[in-house]
Amino acid sequence: ALGRVTPGQNNLYLASIGYMVCGWLGALGAIVAIQLPGYLVIPVLKGYERVRHQRSVQGFIRGLTAASVGLMFAVAFNISQEALTGLVPWIVFLVTLALIFIAKRGLLTGMAGAAILGVGLKFILSV
Repeated sequence: ALGRVTPGQNNLYLASIGYMVCGWLGALGAIVAIQLPGYLVIPVLKGYERVRHQRSVQGFIRGLTAASVGLMFAVAFNISQEALTGLVPWIVFLVTLALIFIAKRGLLTGMAGAAILGVGLKFILSV
């Protein structure tokens, strides 16, 4: 969500890596490699508009969506095994979930709430 509202910091970062690896040509190559897929999707979308009502295409999209959700859950599970190791991380996690999904406060509010709660709990429990 934050990546959608920030002005392309990844482009600058990757262009600087390209520059360090191969000078100006590397920086240009990195920028082209980042930008080109987005522009190549435009003609693909035009073709998709023509066939999106076909049952086979709809089934493929549903299967692709299910696979994507499954991968996200698998990654989240792996991250949680390393991150949720004590009481404070679990409290912050559950309160953040409640802020985002139950109270419908949005991602930025959830992130800010998690940060404030995490720092507050660490400060209170360390005293």
